[in-house]
Amino acid sequence: MGTQILVTGATGNVGGEVVRLLCAKGAPPIALVHSADKAPALEGSCTEVRVADMRDEAAVREAVRGIDKLFMLTPVTPDQVEIGQTLVHLAAEAGVQRIVKLSIIGADLEPGIALGRWHREMERAIEESGVAWTFLRPAGFMQNMAGLFAATVPAQGMFFLPCGDAAVCKVDARDVSAVAASTLLDDGWEGQALTVTGPEALTYHQIAALMAEASDRPVTYVDVPAEAARAGLEQACVPEPMLSAFMELWALEKAGDAAEVTDVVERVTGAPPRSFAEFARDNAAAWAPAAAGGPALD
Repeated sequence: MGTQILVTGATGNVGGEVVRLLCAKGAPPIALVHSADKAPALEGSCTEVRVADMRDEAAVREAVRGIDKLFMLTPVTPDQVEIGQTLVHLAAEAGVQRIVKLSIIGADLEPGIALGRWHREMERAIEESGVAWTFLRPAGFMQNMAGLFAATVPAQGMFFLPCGDAAVCKVDARDVSAVAASTLLDDGWEGQALTVTGPEALTYHQIAALMAEASDRPVTYVDVPAEAARAGLEQACVPEPMLSAFMELWALEKAGDAAEVTDVVERVTGAPPRSFAEFARDNAAAWAPAAAGGPALD
């Protein structure tokens, strides 16, 4: 039996692509899904599927049994820290030898923002577990520009954010997945925290122009007051503390603190990261007037 790799979040933008890439590289992983109704999404792949609600300690203990390496992606929920810490504890207990954790850019900053602090708590649990680790700290996903605005752009040709005119650097989730697959399979990345970004920082006005060019329809970015953005999240029933966490993230972007560009994708995978223009061409249907929806967020 070869090395057993477990991929959590295996049906999302990142986890699903990690599964596909590992299969393509001849290293079929085991996919962990939180409910049986998620398993059909993996039919036809090379992977074995295990089902475990990540809040069910007994089920997670069984899921990590016999695993050598873990790709750790936790849900974006108010209890994600507890879920992550339990997963780390059970993985170490089961003899997992390496954890590649999907974190967030700026997780090591003090005091940072809530999203970063939550991921840093999970990172510390891994560091203290004695298991070899690699932390992937990606910038904001380009895919969120399709998922978040799959209603407003097709209907109104607009998207709304409280981020001013600052430039932001985003990354294609496919490139994050490629870095994840490489660091799972290749030695030499242990003990490193890798900030994973796209190739350029753009303003949301520039991003809107690229969306418009790709979808052949007008797209406008509307800078809105923070109070209006908060009201929109409340209307969408986003719970605390997630609501405040998103507001913190957007404030950070508005302050110009989300423009960092790194060479991690090319250094790890040997291929340059995808530009937003390329992403927009690949996802133009998400913003077309007839579009009914977009991809789920990780």
